[in-house]
Amino acid sequence: MIRFVASIVLLAPLCAPGADAPVPSEKLAKHLGPKVLEYLKRVEKIEAYKVGQLDEKKAGDADRVSGRVALGEAAALTKEQAGELLKALLADDTYFRSSSLGTTGAAVGYRLWTDRKECLEASCCLKKGNLRFTLKDAEGKVVFDRGVGGFRDDKASPMRALAAAVFPDDKDIAGVAPKKP
Repeated sequence: MIRFVASIVLLAPLCAPGADAPVPSEKLAKHLGPKVLEYLKRVEKIEAYKVGQLDEKKAGDADRVSGRVALGEAAALTKEQAGELLKALLADDTYFRSSSLGTTGAAVGYRLWTDRKECLEASCCLKKGNLRFTLKDAEGKVVFDRGVGGFRDDKASPMRALAAAVFPDDKDIAGVAPKKP
């Protein structure tokens, strides 16, 4: 059973339109589609999880984050980490680099909750660089579920750096984190 923690960062100011709000490229907007972009614009809070193996048939299950089983409780993100995640999720390099299927140990998942109680679940294998989204409406019904691309050949990916910052004591995640110069 997943238990939610109370120290989840509220993000409404980060998602409000303005000079600092991340904007997707035209190519990415077309790739993700209007529904995903609408969810990303309305994010109010984020939960982070270490996750296990992917089972696409179980996407939408309460104990899973975009098809990957959640391992333990949610980790809190700082406001800065939440902003970095939103920037990474709106960056071309997160989606249009190579990826490969599967999970090899270091994987994370995020639940991004909107102000309307909808949820965008994003999970990724940090070693293979694949990224998957599951969108749920306010009633928990899955309205979108698919792999959306990857970042395998980007060793400095912000997705890897963020996972290492959120889970600093995880050896598998540290093993794929960008190396500091």
